[in-house]
Amino acid sequence: MKRFDLSGTAPRREAIVVVTALVAAVVLRALTEARYPGAEPWLVMAIGLIATLTIATLIRRLHDTGRSGIYALLALVPYLGPLLTLALLALPSRRPYLQGHPTLRAMGGVLLGLLAVLSLSRLFWTPYWIPSEADKPTLLPGDYVAVRLLSPTSFQRGDMVVFRHPLTGESYIKRLIGLPGERVQVKDGIVFINDQPLPQSPAGTFTELKAPQGPAHALPRCANDPVGLGGICETPQLTELLPDGRSHAIVNLEPAGFADNTQVFTVPAGHYFMLGDNRDNSLDSRFAQSVGGMGFVPAENLVGRASRVIVSAEGPYLLAFWTWRPNRYLLGVQ
Repeated sequence: MKRFDLSGTAPRREAIVVVTALVAAVVLRALTEARYPGAEPWLVMAIGLIATLTIATLIRRLHDTGRSGIYALLALVPYLGPLLTLALLALPSRRPYLQGHPTLRAMGGVLLGLLAVLSLSRLFWTPYWIPSEADKPTLLPGDYVAVRLLSPTSFQRGDMVVFRHPLTGESYIKRLIGLPGERVQVKDGIVFINDQPLPQSPAGTFTELKAPQGPAHALPRCANDPVGLGGICETPQLTELLPDGRSHAIVNLEPAGFADNTQVFTVPAGHYFMLGDNRDNSLDSRFAQSVGGMGFVPAENLVGRASRVIVSAEGPYLLAFWTWRPNRYLLGVQ
């Protein structure tokens, strides 16, 4: 287990081999993600394990150059990680720093063991970083969500589902509303399934600050617009009841929104009908792919069900902990 020992040293050649393996694994994932989606969990697991080895190797490479492994924390700063890696591949060996320190060996074993377990667990889940406000109030821009990987037959109406766009292959997240063979229509903002409405009841007001949010700097739309930057954004919130008795929150930006009245959609076999919870601010199955929507989503494009918000960053960077929303740690997704 010497290669996972944080207290040792690593020559430049070893670091080059490990970093090259990590880059190759990442490139392989990028090339195969769309064509072989079933391989995604295995590739992510492999990348995680190689990344764990890379972390240990770079820390030992720091020791080999006569520096403390604490400098590895610089890799957490945006854009500094690749620069630090390149520097460590170029720096010559010097007098080793803390060669064979027993405390570092113990700490390294625990830390890298946890990272390895986390990497192996990726066979069963995947993270998703919410970029937009299409699923407010359930999911906010900047939410980092744990998504449980499921087979296409395991999804139920009302699940918040991550899926690949039928046309572009990009990942999206919406609520599964219509099942294969069902007729879905929206009339005056009310969803009808096989001519039966999904009842809605008032649930107060969704309030937030009018300010850029999340990785895409999404600026909230408000029912009480115009609202200046830094002002309080207010939008009516409703509870929508599903046929099986489950319910979830939605918001209504406009009493007569542009998609509050639709045609009747008949969901084809092997497909699903998706809606965003922010009904007046979501390009979903109500819209054809030709106008930026997604139409019906094939079952094979479904990836997993969002189960829990791990952490939520109001700012554009997930590691900017000073922008984390403290009330959303490990929050369950309804």
